[in-house]
Amino acid sequence: MDGALGVGDLVRDAGAEVRLECSPVSWDDPLFDDLWDRRPPTLLLAERTATMLRWRFESEAATRWQVCAGRDRGGNVMGYVVWRSTGILTTVGDFFTSAPDTLTAPLLLAFSRFARRAGMQVISADF
Repeated sequence: MDGALGVGDLVRDAGAEVRLECSPVSWDDPLFDDLWDRRPPTLLLAERTATMLRWRFESEAATRWQVCAGRDRGGNVMGYVVWRSTGILTTVGDFFTSAPDTLTAPLLLAFSRFARRAGMQVISADF
């Protein structure tokens, strides 16, 4: 990814109240149900349970979707990002946090750092 974007991420990270780190997890990890159970009751979204995510993403054999968890400094899972890479393009298929107002930006910044370290060059998210 572009060096200027990386510098911008560093500046945003420096001023952030919450800093998360992304690391790969398996589709069988209990974090999905734990996160879904912690969502605010007024949050209206399509179901994000482990069963639903496996059905949606793990079953597509033609393009391998992967998932990483965003953890805070204490190791607590605060969100996840689903992605797949084809050539130089990395596509984000889904992301979720149980506190979208405060954790979406830190989660996506963490994924940006994760992607940069993994050598991903282009990230696209269609929502």
